[in-house]
Amino acid sequence: MDKLPPSVDVSVVLIRDANGRLLLDYNDEWMAFTLPMSKVHDLPPEVEGGPTAPESALAAAVRAAAEVLGRPLPPGALREVVAEVPPYSRSLRDGKWKRYAFHVFSVTVNGTAHPLPGHVAVWLTPTDVEGLEPISPTVGTILRALPE
Repeated sequence: MDKLPPSVDVSVVLIRDANGRLLLDYNDEWMAFTLPMSKVHDLPPEVEGGPTAPESALAAAVRAAAEVLGRPLPPGALREVVAEVPPYSRSLRDGKWKRYAFHVFSVTVNGTAHPLPGHVAVWLTPTDVEGLEPISPTVGTILRALPE
């Protein structure tokens, strides 16, 4: 039996404007637009030689949102969304199967974004997301997992 790939915790943010458009960010490694997301990182030890601890999924989501919006968010701005996103996907970049634990958050903002250096963001309608390229397949996987 093959060994399961390690699971990677990822926080994803659905950033919407008042018109229901979604903010997508271009990911150079994936060569496609995707929802703002970040791996949940390990925090440095609190004392020298001490253990690391994972940051919270919310902290990773706030970081991802701030990078693409280009501004800090007020506490409580992001709301967790209950979504059962399938954990396995095949990477289009390297062809390997990956296993993810997605933590999905949502926020509605005014229609302005000033992405930080290294980020290119666009506002797209749900129809645009379905019909334009290059859009990461992960976007569709996450959107299909959302409650109605």
